[in-house]
Amino acid sequence: MIEAGTLDALVESAMHMGPMYSREMARSLVVALARDSKELTARVVILVRRKVSACLAHPLSIDLQAAVEGELALLCDMCSSMDTCWEIKYRALIEVLMEAHHAGFHITAVAEGVMLPCLRLLCQVCAVPRIRPPAAGHKSVALTCKEWVACSGGFEDWKGMEEEERRKRSLARKYGNRWLRIVRLKKTGESGGGLSEQWLKLLLLNRSSAGVRAAARELVTVLAEASHDRALSTLRLLSTMLSDVSFADHDRMGLVDLILSLTNTDERKRFLAATGFLEQLVSLVTNEVGRILGMEASCSADVSQGRSLKTLLGLLGSLIQVRQIRNRLKASVLLVKALLDNLFSLQSLLIQRTKLTLDCASDLMSILQDMAAESEEDNRLICLACIDALVLLRVPNFLFQTLPATFILHPTCLAPNFPVVPLPQCGSSRPPSIKAAMSLYCSLWK
Repeated sequence: MIEAGTLDALVESAMHMGPMYSREMARSLVVALARDSKELTARVVILVRRKVSACLAHPLSIDLQAAVEGELALLCDMCSSMDTCWEIKYRALIEVLMEAHHAGFHITAVAEGVMLPCLRLLCQVCAVPRIRPPAAGHKSVALTCKEWVACSGGFEDWKGMEEEERRKRSLARKYGNRWLRIVRLKKTGESGGGLSEQWLKLLLLNRSSAGVRAAARELVTVLAEASHDRALSTLRLLSTMLSDVSFADHDRMGLVDLILSLTNTDERKRFLAATGFLEQLVSLVTNEVGRILGMEASCSADVSQGRSLKTLLGLLGSLIQVRQIRNRLKASVLLVKALLDNLFSLQSLLIQRTKLTLDCASDLMSILQDMAAESEEDNRLICLACIDALVLLRVPNFLFQTLPATFILHPTCLAPNFPVVPLPQCGSSRPPSIKAAMSLYCSLWK
């Protein structure tokens, strides 16, 4: 069939001619002919890769998505058909994805036309449930993705490998990676930098296609849920990436949603808190509030401001549902004061006072009230932090000079050297930040 050119004619001509149903029948015929035949499958893969490589060489001068649509559909149909040649087809899929990345992952046509179909197919492949758990000693494959794509080893080689040889290669890779992380940590201060981490950042933070970002999040979720250790390492990597992204909503919101979907157990939430993510999250909330405050100088309100902040507060509210994390947050005076200051800053907004910012302020108020509702001691500590935050507020001096002052005191707060905070009397001239502070204070002491 290869010598007669029948297969080449089907792939190069019949799949691109005629109405839709005839092209689909041609693809189905090619899949049926190549089933369980390594020679025919390899030939189809060569034809597909030749066409995709030629199109990727000039991604801006042609309609790339239309040019490779038939070949990628054929590759997807072949990968969806399970047979003994699965390794050849999956290797071709990874090769096409890597070639598209090198051709220009930042080009929208490449991202939407080539990378997105490959990622969706990878999600389908990885989401297939295992028929049975792996046997003892077969937990780790002694091949890297680079070696596998380069055909330096395969599934048959791995099956024929002795048990002792598998164990030696697995241990060598395990401790080699550990040594590499230590060296990178000493040189750059970061333990990452591996190929998988670079790919993860390029896919999750791809600026060219929202579909690629969504498919990457789905793929990461499927891969992380397959192993508890992999889920923890993925969470640590995502928490590091969260500090590196810009303030663009699609970047930060996507990462936060991914972290939120992976922290579906208390153990994972405690792991994040133990790595310092709680302090990092409060710092991100503070930075986002400061950015919104910086836009007060503009003459128009942006109704989209607050989306990223609301997502961050949702993650914070999810974390503090765990008692140990909530106690850790309450025990940190600096974190509580930072949350209070963010609340007062949001309530003081005038130009950027939108529904989203008001919802964020309401979420912060709920978090603080829930923290104070557990015991009288917690209530007292939150009130003390509230008063300390009031002292630091930048209130115009003329308000204190022209308006009569009152004093807010509570019997349980009376102590030596306790600060007495002068506040303006109730009235419309009071700044919104002072109103918010007094509202929170009074709500806690009802």
